[in-house]
Amino acid sequence: MPVRGELQAIGLARGLDETVTALHAGPRAEAVAEALGHGADRLVHVTLPEGADPADALVSALADMRPDVILTGMRGDGGEDAGLLPYVLARRLGASVVTGAVAIARGPDGTLVVEQALGRGVRRRLTLRLPAVVAVSPAAPPPSAYAHGARRRGVIDTIEGVAGDGITGTAGAPGPSPEERPYRKRPKVIARAGAAPRPPTG
Repeated sequence: MPVRGELQAIGLARGLDETVTALHAGPRAEAVAEALGHGADRLVHVTLPEGADPADALVSALADMRPDVILTGMRGDGGEDAGLLPYVLARRLGASVVTGAVAIARGPDGTLVVEQALGRGVRRRLTLRLPAVVAVSPAAPPPSAYAHGARRRGVIDTIEGVAGDGITGTAGAPGPSPEERPYRKRPKVIARAGAAPRPPTG
């Protein structure tokens, strides 16, 4: 089933008042189908063999979907990954990146305003140009309660994935280095690249 951080990411995405698409790369959609009951409208399942690294498949799917906001948890299930996925996605998709998000909102002129938890109760606001990858903090609001009706109404789409060489691979065009941008009351207008209205979680 989805880990808590991923369900919290869905909750933040719902706050944007847009369609929420969950993205999963692995052998079975059932492993994360409960995301539909926690607020995702649609689940895209990229099929991969057991044990295959999902990074290349996720990058390929996101390049096709072209979302402008991509939300992830801070770490994967079981604590085996090093929390690098948000940075890998951002680098290879040419997106901004920020970690530790506890709230997000659309900003002016195609930007995203993120409230970031820095520890010991300290928060700061950042304005990111889009597209952006946002890793959600464990301090974000708790996931919404599971709704069986929403799970039944949710849509699961399956596409065939290609296993890659891991998160250090080169699938997809390399983008600029990940960056965090400080909040400004009047942020500079920066053109949106690859914008679309649906933010998947990953």
